[in-house]
Amino acid sequence: MKKYLAYILAVAVILLNGVPYIALSNNGDDEQRVPRSKVERMEEQISESGVTITVKRVATGEYQTLPLEEYVACVVASEMYGQFEMEALKAQAVAARTYGLARVGDLCDTVHCQAFATEEELREKQGDEWMDKYWGKFLEAAVETQGQVVYYDGELASYLMFHSSSGGRTENSEEVFPYMVPYLRSVKSPYEDDATHKQETKTVSVDTFVKAVNGLNRKHITETDVQKMEITARTTGGRVKTIQIGNNEFTGSEIRDLFGLASANFTYNIEDYHVIFTTTGFGHGVGMSQYGANGMAKKGYNYKQILKHYYTGIDMGQVTDEIIEKSNNTTGPSEDDEDAVKDINEKTGKATEKTSDKSDDSKKKESND
Repeated sequence: MKKYLAYILAVAVILLNGVPYIALSNNGDDEQRVPRSKVERMEEQISESGVTITVKRVATGEYQTLPLEEYVACVVASEMYGQFEMEALKAQAVAARTYGLARVGDLCDTVHCQAFATEEELREKQGDEWMDKYWGKFLEAAVETQGQVVYYDGELASYLMFHSSSGGRTENSEEVFPYMVPYLRSVKSPYEDDATHKQETKTVSVDTFVKAVNGLNRKHITETDVQKMEITARTTGGRVKTIQIGNNEFTGSEIRDLFGLASANFTYNIEDYHVIFTTTGFGHGVGMSQYGANGMAKKGYNYKQILKHYYTGIDMGQVTDEIIEKSNNTTGPSEDDEDAVKDINEKTGKATEKTSDKSDDSKKKESND
């Protein structure tokens, strides 16, 4: 009886010390939940920071100005899984902050830039349970890296691309996009064990394949050409660089986009009048692998080590007063900003590709890729 009473008293002490969300938890997600009191303190800290950023809401064409770190938390919530490790979320927060500030003047809320939804929009889409469980983590990732950005050669790194999973190795930027970016080099991404897109297959009839390829308005191909098509080159990261079909040479990215493949890292077989693609990884493969970042975090790497692994030769530091002043004083694109954004788009085609296959246990998300 005395042992029983001692047990009851011990439980009461735990509860009175304010950690019932841990003591009474039945699953790992609840153990990561940030206390509401801390969430409120972080929200207050963010609102009082005085640093803002302006985002173009593509659906309405309007511009919305909000605290920078609130924007960062919202991007991380839109781009990453709530279940991911904190150090991976922090890495994404720094990348998101850097990219957003590099695009000041013409920053949008779609994957053309990086996905963004407000706290209210996230709650409406994901539900109260999801927000109560994860919103504090996204805020924490922003607040604990507050003001930190990535530099290369003394300049803000403008092209911090990222993707869902690489399949084991990332890509050199020039092998996917038109231009070489010195910190977007191919590196190994060994810790993607939890990635969702592995050895996926997609089957397309030869007739459908021919019609789709001929729709690109190149030299006409036939069913015989499909039977003889050949992958002629692969990138450093293993993706299809070029594929010969008849008298045409296509890029792996073109074929990926044409048939909605998860990645340009594919092989194919032709069986029973069908082309069967097998893909590994998800996304363009340039820059940081989000699943790879999470795997590194599980292995004990911190967010700075993660960023320095995926972005070659970078430095990290606090955002400068000059950048802050520009961000605070911008409510829409200037002529110079539009020219700069046009230059970025011409160099990269698309600045970032979100984890568009992601979903959470509490709420499935539709693909945006």
